[in-house]
Amino acid sequence: MGFPFEENESGRGSHDVDAIAKYLMTKNPIVETSEGGSVLLSECIDASKGKEDGEALLSDVLAAFLKDSGEETSFYRALARHLMRQARTGVREEFAEIRKGGVGAMIAYLRDRNPVIQLPEGQMGELIGEHLKDPEHLREVGGQYARMLDFYDAKSHNEAGVARIAGALRYFLEGRENTYNSDASFYRFLAERFLGELPPENRRMLDLGCGNAAQKLAEWDTLVDNNGLRSLGIDGSTTFALRNAAETQNIAVGAIDAETSELRRQVGEALNSQFGIVLANLVLDRVADPTQLIRNMNAFLVPGGKAVLGCLLPNTGEDDEQLPDPLQHIVYTPTENRVTEGKHPYSDAKQIRKHIEAELGVKVKVIRQPYHWKSSGGEGVYDKHFIFEWTKPKEV
Repeated sequence: MGFPFEENESGRGSHDVDAIAKYLMTKNPIVETSEGGSVLLSECIDASKGKEDGEALLSDVLAAFLKDSGEETSFYRALARHLMRQARTGVREEFAEIRKGGVGAMIAYLRDRNPVIQLPEGQMGELIGEHLKDPEHLREVGGQYARMLDFYDAKSHNEAGVARIAGALRYFLEGRENTYNSDASFYRFLAERFLGELPPENRRMLDLGCGNAAQKLAEWDTLVDNNGLRSLGIDGSTTFALRNAAETQNIAVGAIDAETSELRRQVGEALNSQFGIVLANLVLDRVADPTQLIRNMNAFLVPGGKAVLGCLLPNTGEDDEQLPDPLQHIVYTPTENRVTEGKHPYSDAKQIRKHIEAELGVKVKVIRQPYHWKSSGGEGVYDKHFIFEWTKPKEV
């Protein structure tokens, strides 16, 4: 089936959003049989109108529809991807607008959204309501969040401090839109790989940069038969970390690349113990101080415990998207703090391995392990995902 509109020099149709919308509403094979399909398509069209790239984005939906118009699922996926791109565009625009006010404006925005504060509908929405079920837990997390922001504020005089604040703001906005979901299969992979090597008396996991993995951590405890012990996730974004955590209460808020003593101060009593396995996945390029993150991983391990660092390579330490507005672009890791050159996956893998071994005096094993990701915009596989694993030496 050909593209039903004349294409311009860029390969895009020379039509507008209304023309595409009319065509899709006429040809949509699920409109008559699925009320949900009609609603989703209408939302997709409404989201495109008034946007500078609305025609281009909706053209992608149309192209996917035409490519395989006989399958409902492909059309649903195309719509979902479109809505996700709209959400991310909105996040980037909102982020840039707040960032215009400088560090003070970013800190103020985050302080005003401490999860212990009841916010108007639409800012945190149902997420706040979930966690007001347990006021004591909410106060605990709110205190952690406040201490983390105090740390950000105190360190905001240098490039690394500004990077932390910008990253925290960006991921607060991303988490609000639920643009990423931790994949349970990765935790199952870790259980299968390490169960026989973990200390039997302590298989608790500490997940640094856990995202919205509350339920996955609870499932980990069941998978490894954790003797009633509870694993813990720490993340700097309340909108990611608190999602689905009302029942599990296994999530804390903190800056995972802060000095070890400072991170203990932010999180409190939950970090006054050690863990059989410490995970940090997809975060090395999203922190201001990767070396301190690596130190923290080792510090919270029991002797004989396993550390697992997962990275997408090459690792650049900044957004990989080419964005037209420089205010939307973030350098998460200042150049002087980076542990890789960010040019090639295998050279980066070698640099990370050598850096960990030199820093901690351990032997590091490297494997390439594809990582399956999911979001409300679809799912896929990160093929260039590498795992760096080491064992903390037992005390003599």
